Amino acid sequence: MPSTSASAMPAIEVGSPAPGVREVWDDAEARFYMEGISRSDYARAVGGRLRELLGSQDELLDVGAGAGTLGLPLLAPGARWTAVEPNAFLAGHLRSRSSRWPCRLNVVESTWQALGPGAIPVHGASVAANTCGPLDDPEGFWWWMRARTERVMAWVVPAQEGPHGICLSGFLPPDLHGEDMEPPARKVLARLGDPLRPDHVEMVDWTFRYRFADAECANRYFNRRFNPAGDPARTRALSAHLEENLVPVLDGQLASAPKRSACLIWFLEGDKP
Repeated sequence: MPSTSASAMPAIEVGSPAPGVREVWDDAEARFYMEGISRSDYARAVGGRLRELLGSQDELLDVGAGAGTLGLPLLAPGARWTAVEPNAFLAGHLRSRSSRWPCRLNVVESTWQALGPGAIPVHGASVAANTCGPLDDPEGFWWWMRARTERVMAWVVPAQEGPHGICLSGFLPPDLHGEDMEPPARKVLARLGDPLRPDHVEMVDWTFRYRFADAECANRYFNRRFNPAGDPARTRALSAHLEENLVPVLDGQLASAPKRSACLIWFLEGDKP
């Protein structure tokens, strides 16, 4: 396991987002993600596997908590759950359901970069899933989480040999999505290097699914996201692809994108289980 200790951590605390920090999702994007993830097998596949690997947690720091999809399966009854979520829609969703969940939930509506010293107490366990910290600044984010984690730390990062920038980009062929096909997990591990390498890496396959009310709604979405300039040839190509690949369901048209997540785990004290 990494031999670095909390006392050896570099001073990286900041009080506001650093230059180049990605913009927070707008509410429309967040709502789209939440609706899709609720129809997907992400919680069962990824959340279930993490629960098997980590066990239930009495204290969980959840960075980029989203709708709570991954954090909830990890919580023991009555657990302390600190959910860091910068998007207002998702943070509001978490707060609105806190009374229904058997835990002590504290929602922190902020980016991780803006949380300076003392803003987040140390937790027994921490998780960061599908958030930009590991992708944009793996080393800095590792130290930030390590300063707030006592026993075990986990990241979930995209690992598919295919696109990952937009939820449904994997529904399209490369000439229509135009994204980088290299697995982000490979880049993250390379940037962490040997000193901060995870103790365990687990690959989990799952599928993102989104239901559109009808084919026209699907066309509008894909053209807005993948053809913002309104190129006529691209519009025709997207429409042809949707006509061939959308799956009719009882309540609309279903689009699916295969995903693979890499669960990177660090056991920070004691022996591996």
